[in-house]
Amino acid sequence: MDFKLAVVQGPDPAEVFAGLVQWLGDEEELRGALRTESAPIEPGHLGFLADTLVVMLGGGAAVGAVIGSLRGFFSRPQHRDALMVFERPDGQQLEFGAGQIDHAEAFLRRALEQQE
Repeated sequence: MDFKLAVVQGPDPAEVFAGLVQWLGDEEELRGALRTESAPIEPGHLGFLADTLVVMLGGGAAVGAVIGSLRGFFSRPQHRDALMVFERPDGQQLEFGAGQIDHAEAFLRRALEQQE
């Protein structure tokens, strides 16, 4: 199941997003399960090279890898104030920050359980 992950708030959302892509990409368990997507650029805006990370999760171990990595990412001082959004394929979303990682984990696990 593919989940979209985006940075919606931070000191510099584009920089936080680039750091997130690199951080998660360094996780051995997530190699091959990540890709970036770009939203259509609105007229008059430059846009970002990529603004959404798609995370393919097939089970509990992958969820654990993503959540563990996000805990480490949020522990860095420059990322503590970032807010992110996970979006399920059905459009349901969950906004979370450093203090709501457990909610993000439950959101992902519930979606995978409902798929089975």
